Order: sequence, then C-alpha cells, then structure tokens
Amino acid sequence: MGYYERNLAVLRLKRADLADKIEKAVIVPVDDPENLAPDFLAELGARGIVFLMGIGSGKTVSQIASKLTSKQGLVAFEADLGVLKYAMTKRSLVKFFNLNDLMFFTEEIADWSFIHHIHMRVTNEVCLQIEEKFSTKLHPEIYEKATARLLEEKLYSDVNLGTCISLGRHFCNSILRNIPTIMKSQGVKSLYGIFPDCPAIVCSSGPSLDYELETLKKAKGQAVIISIDTALPHLLSHGVVPDIVCGIDPLNDNKILFKNHRDMLKNVPGVFLAQYTPDVMATYPGPVFVGAMPGNQMYFWLMPFWEEKGNVECFGGSVSHFATELAQYLGCSRIALVGQDLCYKQKYHAGQITKLLHDGMGLEEPDETELGYLTKNRLGDDVRTKVHLQSFRFAFENKIKSNPDLKIINTTVDGIEIKGADFMTLDEYISHHGVEIDTEAAFNYIQSKKPVHVMNTLADALDNVIHIFRVISHTCLKILKLAHKVKDLRASNGDRAEIRRLVKEIEKLRPITQHPLTALISSYYHHIELYINKSAVKDIDEMHHKWKRLDAQVERGLNFYGELREGVATLTKELVRLRKKIAKKVEEDHGLAAANS
Repeated sequence: MGYYERNLAVLRLKRADLADKIEKAVIVPVDDPENLAPDFLAELGARGIVFLMGIGSGKTVSQIASKLTSKQGLVAFEADLGVLKYAMTKRSLVKFFNLNDLMFFTEEIADWSFIHHIHMRVTNEVCLQIEEKFSTKLHPEIYEKATARLLEEKLYSDVNLGTCISLGRHFCNSILRNIPTIMKSQGVKSLYGIFPDCPAIVCSSGPSLDYELETLKKAKGQAVIISIDTALPHLLSHGVVPDIVCGIDPLNDNKILFKNHRDMLKNVPGVFLAQYTPDVMATYPGPVFVGAMPGNQMYFWLMPFWEEKGNVECFGGSVSHFATELAQYLGCSRIALVGQDLCYKQKYHAGQITKLLHDGMGLEEPDETELGYLTKNRLGDDVRTKVHLQSFRFAFENKIKSNPDLKIINTTVDGIEIKGADFMTLDEYISHHGVEIDTEAAFNYIQSKKPVHVMNTLADALDNVIHIFRVISHTCLKILKLAHKVKDLRASNGDRAEIRRLVKEIEKLRPITQHPLTALISSYYHHIELYINKSAVKDIDEMHHKWKRLDAQVERGLNFYGELREGVATLTKELVRLRKKIAKKVEEDHGLAAANS
C-alpha cells in the first residue's frame, strides 16, 4: 500500500466527506519547500497553536506534525483539494491526520466561530502563523482573505473579552441590584413574534442619524422603530418617538440618556438586559421587558426564583446588535439599519450625544478627529474609524451570512459597507417595505399579563448563600496564613516535617473553598477565571522536582486564595444589600395584601 492509499484510509476514518472529495479531485503538483529550521517551533507556547496556511507538498505539515506536543494545536487550511491530493501521494500525512488537537479546513473556512473557542489559548500563549508558499501562490486572494479574516475574528474576540474583564463585576452587581425590577417585570418572551413579517428600523447613534430625523417621523406607524439608548435623547429632542428603546450595558452614565422628555416614554416599552443600569430600569417611565442573561453565572443561579424571561442574544456585543436581534425576535423579517456609520469625519455621534455623554461623566468632550485611524467609507471618502467599530461590522457580517432568510438593509449612505447587507435610502425602504402597524395596541395587550415570582424563597436562599460565602472567606484567610508559614519555612530552610504538616492542613481546608457556589465568583471577579486558565498555572502540578513544585504551588495558592477571598468579600457585600431590599419588598407586599383584605 502506497502513501496515497494509507493516507486516504486514515482520512476516511476521520473525515469521510473529505475523503470522498479527494478521490474525485484532480492532482495539482507543487514543488517541495526548503526544510524548516530545526528549532522552528521553539517559540511556540506550551499550549500554543500553529496556524498553517497551505499544505503544499506535505513537507511542512509533516515536519510540524512530528514536532507538536500533545498539548499544542494545529489549525491548517488548504484551499485546493488537488494540492492536498498531491501531498497525499508524495509522503505520509498519517501523523497530521491523527493529531489530537487538529482543526483542518479545505476549500474555504465557512464558519470562523472556532476562533472564539480557542481564544483563551491564543490570548495566553505564544502562537505561530506559517505560510506554505507553494500553496498560497496558487490562490493568493483566498489565503490573503483567510489571513485577514483570522485577524478580524481574533480582534472581535479581544473586544468581547475586554468588555467582560472591564465590566464583568458591573454586570453581576447590576443583576443583583435589578432583582426587584426583574421580578416585577415581564420578560422579552412576551414579545416573541408579535410583529410577524413586519419591517423594522434600528436607530443607532452614528452621525448620519442627523439626516434621517424627518424621514423617521414619516416612518412612524409603518415600521417598528427601535432606538438604542444612546440615540434616544437625540430622537426625542427632535420629536421622534420610537416604538421600543433598548439597552444592555450597566454603565451608571446611562442615566443621563433618560433624563429629559420622560413623558414621551410613558407608552414606549424599554427592553433591557437584566444587567442594564439599575437606576434606569427602576425608574423607567414606560413598561419594562427584561432579557435573560443565560451565560451569566449570577443570573443562572437566580433565575429559578422568577418565571422564564426569554433570551435575545446580543450577538456582537453592542446595543445595536442587540436591537437588531430583538427586531428579528419580534418577527420582523426586513430590518433597516439607521445611523450605523461605523466611522465618522468630524463627530463620533449624531447631534450633541458625545457632549451629553461626556458631560454626564464630568469629562471634557474629546476631539474625535485625532482619534481612531483612517479608512474609506462606501463612497470612497476618507473617514476615521476605531477598532471596536470594525469588530461590530464583523459581527453584523457574520449574522447576515448565518441567517440567509433575514434581510438586513443598510440605509447609512456615507458609512462603511457591511458585506451581505442590501443598500437603499431610508425613504426607499419605507416606500418599498412600509406597512401599517399599530405597535401601541400590541404592547397594551401584552402588559395586561402579570409576571410570577417567589420572593420569600429567594430571601431564604440569600441567607444560606451569605453564610456559605462567609465560611469560604474565613477558610481562605486560614489557608493564606498557612501558606505564608510554608513560604517562610522554605525560605529559611526550615523543618520539613513541619512544612509537610502545614501542607496537610491546607489540603484539609481546600474542599471547603471548592463549594459549587464559587462558580459565581469567576463570573463576578473575572481575574480569577483568567488566572486559572493560564497554562503556566496548570503546568505547575506537572513539575517533577517535589520541592520546586511545592514552592510554585504555594505561590499559586497565595495569589489564588487572595483573589478568591477578595472576590467573595465584594460579592457578599452585594448579596447583603440585595437581602435587605428583598426583605423590604416582602414587607411592603404583605402590608399591601393586608390592606386589600
């Protein structure tokens, strides 16, 4: 049996669909590249990943497969099946096909979500990109596009991770402070499919929103108009009352967006994620509909205490993405994006929105012409953009590609092109797609339903959790004191028997800190989750030298239990605050029930 037959037999076991394609492919011969340097993987992290563009004659990929450890990974892409078939006739690719940590793509990479699954490794480890030039020169545009897309998806993950790290604690605190509002409010599931096959308009706050204010007034009653929170004050000040306003981020500064024209919002539903700014949710003048946070450990723990709220996915991390997903959730099949510039020339926002936000934060309004970087808009004009704006664009493009039945229309004339979205002006959109819609009547009917919750049971559960966290915090303190003693004894070459005794004490205490509820801390105190995912931490326990391993474990313990104790203490303070709120609410409800009887 030759190389090709053996390779094909192994490939068929792994990827039968690809093996069938290979049999039908016409061989495309390519030259052998030069040998890679003997230490070409020396810089690759212990759990690093090699990104290989092109298989070529199979020589490069064979060398990589023979040198990768079981903990390292390979992402390989070959655009031409004929080239792959040639490589399979030229040398053995069995090691390559049998790699445990292999992601292998051919012809095209249709789904880039794999980047998000390996993002922690890409972030924490040294990874390498290798180009097999005898493959890439055959189809340079395909490989250039794949490389660019790889960087785009990495950037998108970076932005989302950055949001989690910077706002993770705020997300959880806001959920805790919003519990009374969540319990008494209806969920977004009440809104599911209420506007079947209707047109929708999502109003973002880009500078081009200024041009569309009059058209939006005309559009009222012909499409479901959804405003993101930052666009709201500009719309209301010009007499444009949206059908829905939505928000997702727990920023305290959001209060300024709802300060004026409150009487105009009495009949406008606010659709907010459970983590949204508590002061806004508690005082919003119109009906509130809450979106669940199923990926948030805090929300997941608490949600049995109220009826299912329903989930609108924030697919790209911004409120504009949430509003677009909400439009689809409502049943709308044609969604126009307004003010979705993704770039700017002078002003970052429409009207005075930038000034309003910065005044609310007590900051000076920045000169946006000195920020960001230059690019071209869809008209070919020079404009400025920012990294996070481009990550938003990638998310829209992914959404469009994965939802072929959904029609996204970009009405922003001088914004950056969103691939896959149709283009027409807002006037044209209303003329082509507008239908008569009575949104207020639909919302009035839904508001007649009352949400279900069990507040008394939640109060008892909080008492139990607060007690558990106090025990964990006290145990962490004990472990830290013991670990410091071990460290001091090791530094002074102290009694090894005493060191072993102290380590045994620590081992006895550790299970107390491993209560399932500590999962709440990793979402609340995000540094811990990042810390325990770093490969250097995992590698400590694999050290062969017993005393060096102990030193490293002690240092790890001092870091980890210190962080855990800090996270537990901060979270416990919020739980105590919530417990007091719940007690007050239960007392009020009892008083109201007694008065009614």
